[in-house]
Amino acid sequence: MAVNREKDDLCHIYRGEIRVAKVYNTSKGFEVDLYENDVLLKSLIVHEHSENYAEDCAENWVQGLIE
Repeated sequence: MAVNREKDDLCHIYRGEIRVAKVYNTSKGFEVDLYENDVLLKSLIVHEHSENYAEDCAENWVQGLIE
């Protein structure tokens, strides 16, 4: 399910060949949207974690370490 966020919330974008991850800083904490072939597959809600954790999730998705 896509979450409607403000553009200003976008912190980072990670890109691979077919995968993209977008890291958002929301009022509740960090969230990571995981895309494959331009289709949003999942949103990771990692509010209780740091920005580094959210970035690691994004990088792991793009590198294929997360299925």
